[in-house]
Amino acid sequence: TLKGGHAVCTSATGSCGGILATSNATMHVSDSTFTGNTSATDGGAVAVLNGSNGSASTFTRTVFSGNTAGGTGGAAIATSFGFSSFVDSTIAANTATGGVGGVAGNGFLVFDFLRTNFTGNTGTSSGAFEGAEATFSHVTVDGNVATSGGTGGLNAGLANIYVASSTISHNEGKNATASGGGPGAARGGPMCIHGCTDV
Repeated sequence: TLKGGHAVCTSATGSCGGILATSNATMHVSDSTFTGNTSATDGGAVAVLNGSNGSASTFTRTVFSGNTAGGTGGAAIATSFGFSSFVDSTIAANTATGGVGGVAGNGFLVFDFLRTNFTGNTGTSSGAFEGAEATFSHVTVDGNVATSGGTGGLNAGLANIYVASSTISHNEGKNATASGGGPGAARGGPMCIHGCTDV
């Protein structure tokens, strides 16, 4: 459990990440900030790897800004199994050179985003989110960019994605011929939208 933390990368080489959790770890973070952290691989600020069905990671009133991943998940990545939630949080101006700029999932995961904002994140395959079953409620997804053809906003891959009472606006997929290259469409899996604004 981390509360009131402030992880800022000050290394001259820029090779410092925030948190690495492995082997079925459970993590709770609140009222914290992850800024300017860098990973040469996945998860610029946070990497939750090899979770089990009982694993859980929660981020409440947490800010991820200006973090960078050489792989995917400029802000954060979770893999394998488990549940991850982001509540009243901000995911802004994060970058990934090998995947999704914001939050990435890889495996049989479930994500829940409530009153969380994705703004100005940049990745190659997706700007804001990609890769697992997810629910977005009262969320803003704005100004995110996929540079190599993918989805600027939300990309669930082959999983289900549910969006309610949210705003998805001004996102950009650079490759106009790519499926889901527009503002917020999900590629692959079904997408359920209720009470949303898509600009």
